[in-house]
Amino acid sequence: MNIRELKRRARRQLHDRMSEPALYLADSSAAPVGVTVRLHLSFNEVGELLRGGFSERQEITPRIIFLGSQVQPRHRGIVVTQDLGAYLIENDLPPDDITVTAEVSKLSRNQAISFGWDPDAQYMGLVPPPEGL
Repeated sequence: MNIRELKRRARRQLHDRMSEPALYLADSSAAPVGVTVRLHLSFNEVGELLRGGFSERQEITPRIIFLGSQVQPRHRGIVVTQDLGAYLIENDLPPDDITVTAEVSKLSRNQAISFGWDPDAQYMGLVPPPEGL
């Protein structure tokens, strides 16, 4: 087994253990597709940190990691989680072997309501993904 196959196996195991079921919609009116995703909230340092003279802050850039075999996320697609809300795909990054990462922004309560969804229900009131995902 070569290093690429070992890395692929490790990525699959990581995704299987750390992912959660979600729904993917190509747009707000599309039929939901059950997928497993990993939601990441990362902190990117912005400004001239630890060097006086400029303000320092950290910026949160949410990202969602998909398995490429389940779905190829596209710009303006929507991911609906069970209890963490819905996210709009702002930028779909190139695939990284078996995974695809997308930069996302959280949909507001008003946006969810405008789509006819219930922001207080699991999966925004949409049909949940099948068991075993």
